[in-house]
Amino acid sequence: LQWQRIARAAIRFRQTFNREKIKSESVSGSTESEWFRTYPELLFNSFYGFGYYPTNRTVVDGGLSFDAVYGQQNMAINRPAYFSLAPGLQFSANYFINFRTRVFLNAGINYRYTELKDVGPVMPAYNKNVVTGNFIFGFSHVIF
Repeated sequence: LQWQRIARAAIRFRQTFNREKIKSESVSGSTESEWFRTYPELLFNSFYGFGYYPTNRTVVDGGLSFDAVYGQQNMAINRPAYFSLAPGLQFSANYFINFRTRVFLNAGINYRYTELKDVGPVMPAYNKNVVTGNFIFGFSHVIF
C-alpha cells in the first residue's frame, strides 16, 4: 500500500467558559472588574486528500480542508451570533522512529472569513478576512 485517499469529517459542539478579573490602579484609586462569559459553538471540520505510505514507518499526506463554525458570544446582555468559514491546504509528514516515538512536520495555509451579527449600537456587525499559515515541527513520544 503506497497511495491512499483520505477523507474525514466531524461535527462537534463546544462550550467554552471564560472568567476574567481585571484590577486597575489610577490616581483616583483602584477598581476591580470581573466578567464571566460563555461561548457555545457548533463546529464542522472536513478534509479530503491523498496519503503516501512508502514504508511502514513513513506517512506523508496532504489535501484540502474546510472548517465552519457557528456560535454565540455572551457580551453583556446581548448574545451576538457569528459564523466563520475557512477553506485551506494542509500537509503533514510523520516518521515513526519506533512504536511510541515519531518526528513530525505539519504545515498549512487557510483563508478565514468571519462575520459577527449586529447587536445594535453597542457592537455593529463586521466582517473579517484573514489568511493564516502554520508550520509545526515536533517530536512526540507516548509514555502510556
